[in-house]
Amino acid sequence: MPATRYADYRRALEATLAAYRRRHFAGREALFETGPGGRARFRAEAAHRNFFDAALYHALTSRPLAFRSLGNPQVLAISVFGTLARREELPLLAEEPCDDGAPLLSPGEAREAELEIQRRLPLPGGRRHAIVDLWLTTGTAILGRLRERGLGPALRLAALLAATPGQGGEARRQVLVVYDGRNPAFAPGRIADREFTALQARLPAGVALRRMSWQALARAMSRSEWLSDLLAYIRSKYGIEAAS
Repeated sequence: MPATRYADYRRALEATLAAYRRRHFAGREALFETGPGGRARFRAEAAHRNFFDAALYHALTSRPLAFRSLGNPQVLAISVFGTLARREELPLLAEEPCDDGAPLLSPGEAREAELEIQRRLPLPGGRRHAIVDLWLTTGTAILGRLRERGLGPALRLAALLAATPGQGGEARRQVLVVYDGRNPAFAPGRIADREFTALQARLPAGVALRRMSWQALARAMSRSEWLSDLLAYIRSKYGIEAAS
């Protein structure tokens, strides 16, 4: 049964991550160091091993220390969406509804969309840029969440999109939050759900905030014969199963 207490959910996820580390890195303790809270994280020279495909790590222009944590949600997001793009599977994003009942992209948008990893978007004034880790060229920024209690950088991302000019081919601008459906913080009326509703209400016209669970995205991925290894990876590492 799904956890109803956040502490129970978090404890179960930590156990899944620890089991993944034991299975895949047995006898290779030299790849790890102790991070905040006593959690193990990859050493700098082994950070690429935290990604499904090391090529995605090497494609990064900025490599935050947090990307070396086994449970970092943007590592999960880059691994999944980066692989969808590399295998030409982004059209799957037109086949699965977000929580609001509509797909993230229309079929036409999904055929045209390209993924940019760590795109620099200009800030007002033209002298500074902000980095968006995952950007669909149809105008969508993607933010991964996992064990976090709240939306984290979603407010900053939405404000960034509202302040920057749109470009050709962007029918709309939106932030997609991909969250763990097992996380009680995202259940109706809980803290992340309340943050989501409040942020939606504050957004200016032309910028949408949407969300989808990793489990729903996995269900879309399960329709492809080319993604079984990626599905096995997120199941083994994070315990994420396709929604029934």
